[in-house]
Amino acid sequence: MLARFCTPIFLEAFILTFLAEWGDRSQIATIALASHKNPYAVTIGAIIGHSICTGVAVIGGRLLAMKVSQRLVRCFSLHLADH
Repeated sequence: MLARFCTPIFLEAFILTFLAEWGDRSQIATIALASHKNPYAVTIGAIIGHSICTGVAVIGGRLLAMKVSQRLVRCFSLHLADH
């Protein structure tokens, strides 16, 4: 069962999200909030908030991918990297 769940795309998404979130301002704010308030409520709130935010990003990315070609996105990202 673990092998079915831990696919390469799952691991990539997990690692990218974990590394992107590690040490950012929202995590620092969550640490501060948990130090003064109920840590269980803060944990549940943070998980739900992050899940909704990530869900919107995934759905938005999927919808955007139906309208914009990957080639255009690549060209645009290369253009931004040059400047």
